[in-house]
Amino acid sequence: MDWQKKLLGELKTLYEIMCESKRHQFFPEHWLDHNVRVEKLALWLVKQDELESKLDSETLIATALLHDVGYLWADGSGHIQHSIKLAEKILPQVGFPKHKIKKVLECILYHDTVPGRPGWKNDLPIECKIVGDADAIESSGCLGILRFTSWSGRNGVPLWIPKGKDVKTSIFPEIGIINNIEIRLPELINRCFSPTARKLIEERWIDMKKFIEGFKREIQFVENLQGGDL
Repeated sequence: MDWQKKLLGELKTLYEIMCESKRHQFFPEHWLDHNVRVEKLALWLVKQDELESKLDSETLIATALLHDVGYLWADGSGHIQHSIKLAEKILPQVGFPKHKIKKVLECILYHDTVPGRPGWKNDLPIECKIVGDADAIESSGCLGILRFTSWSGRNGVPLWIPKGKDVKTSIFPEIGIINNIEIRLPELINRCFSPTARKLIEERWIDMKKFIEGFKREIQFVENLQGGDL
């Protein structure tokens, strides 16, 4: 698809310009390579679950490549509106079918919805669900641990909160990185639409839990030693 090649070229140029101009913070877990991996995973899930006839591949690809570009301008939930604004501007420029743009914007808006977030009870497009599942795979396993750590470090989320302590400098004072992972992964598994995605994330979650258990043993070992306390 010509528009896909043009879109990817435009995005590469945009990321290079933003990097050189230093108009953004560098968010390694949400750089362009993340979007490209989500696209590849989404297309793979479609084949694995034999969904080709049930969705529009152009909408799927556009959503995957654009869902997190807003991180160039805003961290956290604020990135979604920036992603939508860029999609509205860039898709017509690269020749993407205009009648499909509205659906892409809807998919970007709700690609990461979980219980309690806007859109959870909506009848979401299948393309949105598949991109969400591909995005969830990126948050699982060894890669997921690194991505959680990158995001958490930037947002002041501590590695670990000692029992009974409250870290006021954190934007999530009641939670540490490990606790965040323990909450987030079951949410992602429960929302999975794709059977293939669910199976893969569940397998990776086993490895993540082993890492978490090892982390807790190491932290608790030191906490039980005598010495100064914070």
